Amino acid sequence: MLIDKGLIKNARQQRGWTQQQFADICDLNIRTIQRLEKTGVASMETSKALASVLEVSVADLLVDDRSVLPSPPESDSDKVLPYITLTFVVAFSLGYWLG
Repeated sequence: MLIDKGLIKNARQQRGWTQQQFADICDLNIRTIQRLEKTGVASMETSKALASVLEVSVADLLVDDRSVLPSPPESDSDKVLPYITLTFVVAFSLGYWLG
């Protein structure tokens, strides 16, 4: 799951907790908190623990995937399509005029 890492870090800091204290309260490993605050990636179990301690729903912790994911790379077919279209038009025109 992709969690809003800024929200987690801010919530922890507002409460004056170190990462170790937060991990202890959530019954998680400190490495899990460190990774979460760095990458925003968490398991469902971790997300539930965080939501419980922060008194929010798991949905409140999630990041909108559409705003995070990069746009898909342009495929080769998108680059070739104009050339195929042009070739078809030229071939059709030549066939019309020569035939």
